[in-house]
Amino acid sequence: MKKIYWELKNLGAKGKCFLFIGLLLLGESLSAQSKVVTGQVKDADDGAGIPGANILIKGTSTGTTSDVDGNYRLEVPEEAVLVFSFIGYKTLEETVGNRSVINVDISLDIEELQEVIVVGYGAQQKKDVTGVVAKVDKENFNQGAITSPTELLAGKVAGVSITNSGGIGGSPQVRIRGTSSINASSDPLYVIDGVIIDNGGTAGQRNPLNFINTEDIESITVLKDASAAAIYGSRGAKGVIIINTKNATGDKPQISYDGYYSVSNFIGEPQIMKANQFKSLIDSKYPQFSEDLGAANTNWIDEVTQTATGMKHAVSIANKGLYLSLMHHTLDGVVRHDRIERNIFNLNYNNKFFSDIVKLNVSLKNGFTKNQFGSNQVGAAYDFNPTVPVRNDSSAFGGYYEPRAVGELGVQNPVAQQDLSTNIGRSFRSLGKVEVVVDVPGVKGLSITNNVSYDVTTSKNRFFQPLNLFGVYGKGSLTYDEALKTSVLLESFANYKKQIGTNNNLEVTAGYSTQTFNFESTAFFADSLKSDLYEYYDISQAKEIKSSQGYSETKQESVFGRINYSFKDKYLATANFRVDGSSQFGKDNRYAFFPSLALGWRLIDESFAYFLNGPFDDFKLRAGYGKLGNQEFGAYLYETFYFSGTNDARYQFGNEYVTTLRPTAVDPGIKWELTETLNIGLDYTLTGGRVYGSLEVYQRNTDDLLFRTVIPAGINVGDRVLTNVGSMVNKGIELELSAVAIDKPNFKWNVSFNASHNQNEVTKITGGSDQSGFIQDGGISGDVGQTIQIIAVGQPLKTFHVLEHKYANGKPIPDQGLNTKRDMYVDQNDDGIINENDLVPYKNANPDLEFGFTSNASLGDFNLSFTLRSKVGNYVYNNVASSKGYFNRIKEFGPNNIHTSAFETQFQNKQLQSDYYVEDASFVKLDNITLSYTIKSVDFVKVRLYGTAQNVMTLTKYSGLDPEVAGGVDNGLYPRSLNLIGGLNITF
Repeated sequence: MKKIYWELKNLGAKGKCFLFIGLLLLGESLSAQSKVVTGQVKDADDGAGIPGANILIKGTSTGTTSDVDGNYRLEVPEEAVLVFSFIGYKTLEETVGNRSVINVDISLDIEELQEVIVVGYGAQQKKDVTGVVAKVDKENFNQGAITSPTELLAGKVAGVSITNSGGIGGSPQVRIRGTSSINASSDPLYVIDGVIIDNGGTAGQRNPLNFINTEDIESITVLKDASAAAIYGSRGAKGVIIINTKNATGDKPQISYDGYYSVSNFIGEPQIMKANQFKSLIDSKYPQFSEDLGAANTNWIDEVTQTATGMKHAVSIANKGLYLSLMHHTLDGVVRHDRIERNIFNLNYNNKFFSDIVKLNVSLKNGFTKNQFGSNQVGAAYDFNPTVPVRNDSSAFGGYYEPRAVGELGVQNPVAQQDLSTNIGRSFRSLGKVEVVVDVPGVKGLSITNNVSYDVTTSKNRFFQPLNLFGVYGKGSLTYDEALKTSVLLESFANYKKQIGTNNNLEVTAGYSTQTFNFESTAFFADSLKSDLYEYYDISQAKEIKSSQGYSETKQESVFGRINYSFKDKYLATANFRVDGSSQFGKDNRYAFFPSLALGWRLIDESFAYFLNGPFDDFKLRAGYGKLGNQEFGAYLYETFYFSGTNDARYQFGNEYVTTLRPTAVDPGIKWELTETLNIGLDYTLTGGRVYGSLEVYQRNTDDLLFRTVIPAGINVGDRVLTNVGSMVNKGIELELSAVAIDKPNFKWNVSFNASHNQNEVTKITGGSDQSGFIQDGGISGDVGQTIQIIAVGQPLKTFHVLEHKYANGKPIPDQGLNTKRDMYVDQNDDGIINENDLVPYKNANPDLEFGFTSNASLGDFNLSFTLRSKVGNYVYNNVASSKGYFNRIKEFGPNNIHTSAFETQFQNKQLQSDYYVEDASFVKLDNITLSYTIKSVDFVKVRLYGTAQNVMTLTKYSGLDPEVAGGVDNGLYPRSLNLIGGLNITF
């Protein structure tokens, strides 16, 4: 090597030039050694040519596609390796060598066509599934600064509606095929790696699912109908979401890193007056408040929000059955002082012993979360005088400007509320499972599974207000909450598979499950502190201390089973059953039976359906019926408990006052909510697997709905009780369509579309708030005890209950001049009075249609993906405008800023019940868009660079900040933000 080096060094400039030219000529000579290869790509089964097959030179983006007869022609280097591929077929590689004609036969990829889907206590091939099951793989998840697994699904599955709360790490509202309950939970059941978990939150948490690292999730499966979910019995009425995390595959170790940095900004334009507008209005209409005007120009929305940042570092190691991952994640909210910090550890271990007879699966997930809850003062920022400054150095309230004295009602400085108060929550959640699967020797097809799992959550929340924070009541307070939740699940089930002859396949599952839940809580509230030196760590220096403790234990035992049968792989049947016993109910109503039956018919395999074989590759009809239950509500609601009465309710005996014991009002006969579902579906595949999807029609009837309702005086110890009050129905249709639109060597484009329509209607109410036959719902701000929605027979849930406003020239008639309420509103009963008897049902918060569209395109090493979501026909009550959009609000605890809708309506006083504030909130959202570039030049490492934007665009007529409002009442959402993320993924 030294000799060669010195020989090159001693060459003159001219010699080096000739050497360079020689190397170039050699390169040209080598590159010229290429040839043209021709051939045909054929189906290995029938020998037919395959049109549109991809032929790619391995390690490059150079290639071609076969013509209509499967023929191809490609110029390649002699040492090239050709890669032949086509959707639904196995990929094949051929070395060119000295060949100029290469014909290949490629065979169907049976594994791909028989995709396995987890359905609860087992799995089925997709082609054999008779229930309504949707699976989303990690390649199709939403991207971005995501903290909850459900955010990965938004817009991906027909009939699954996910409404984000807006706040960082919050709990999205998830509804599968509409709302299934009124007072009991309508949230779906969550199953993580086979473990049924409790999804209820505790103090100090934002979302109980935040302990999961979304980078660890392999796939999410949604069970939507009773035939699929009945194996979970009393818990499946709201649908089931099964989350499967990653396991190590293969014998080679793999190390992955994913990290990003994010920036978020509040988007939207609040409809409030700026300082100059506010000053002009005061001078012209309310001069008595002129002395309250200042010289400042304060944008209070800007003052209570911030540019937020976040970062994530996640590392995973997989090798020989062991998968380990660690994640550190911090994310700030656009509300000042709002922050979440997560540290998550995950372990999955899978191994086989004794000649693969025994399988051991171990799963352990630990999540440590710190939540700094920033006070959402956007509502106060709407109200506060924009002509006054944020700070006043002479102020006794921490140096912050406050316009009034302690004891006076009015808005408090929103920045002071954020800066001086402290609200910190900490939680730890651990989920673990040990599962042993034994293939019984001597009995082919029989396996027995035993697993034990636990779920533990501990949480603390401390809230502190110092002495110098302005408040109407006593100075200085602190709150301390602590909670412990545990559950232990024991399950044992057997699975037997048997092929009978050549045409019959049978699979039977039967098992037993028991789960116990415990909850303990302690809370302290201390008011009128003597000192705030120790912040929330010392309650002894408070004048008044209140405490409360709570404990509950609930248990469920179940026997369950499933039978899958297929004849000639053409006629399919699935029967599920589960018997549940729950301590949530009294002895007379403790047990319930939840069965289901589903049938499938692969029509395309029938000889008389030959006409389907041209356009379709698969055509399967399905029908299913089943019963499900709901027990997701508070414990011991059938049992009367006694509590000490307050001091002002003591009873006098002579000169002594005795504290009374007060019983709770309960219905000892409280029963399960029962849901019956009928579903008819069609699965289809066209053009060689390039187009596939499903069509569903369903009806879901729910009886014995639970609601806390008014009861006649004298029949119980209270005036309200949670009891079974009625029934409702959900009817709908769903469509899912996915397609490989383009499949070229250098350009691939996959699209998916889903649409759903759900119609909800209350069909029966056995009690009401009075003799009117309806139940008031949907509380609003602006007045004490006001509601804006009703639950009424013949109407959907979340129906608005309003006065019908009269309009002139497209504007509501105002309450000015000589106008009376009769001039403004329609007198529905012609009694000459406008009151609650003139309220009418009007629109509702449920969308008529929901759509989702996902696009994923790759050009060479670049990839661009995005998701669009839309809701059509949903309405929102704009409580921000109704509670703040009237002129006289300026002099209520004033001067207060007002919502600019007052200039449109000219309302002098609040008109909370006007239908004017019920707005069309239909929208189209570009939820997220991701552009990535993958570096493939290095063999041992894969590097992917990506950029993501979330909440990019919203098209809507709604006048508020965001049209997507869970429940339909917009009374001040957490401000939505535009999130920009830049990240790096490295895999060794």
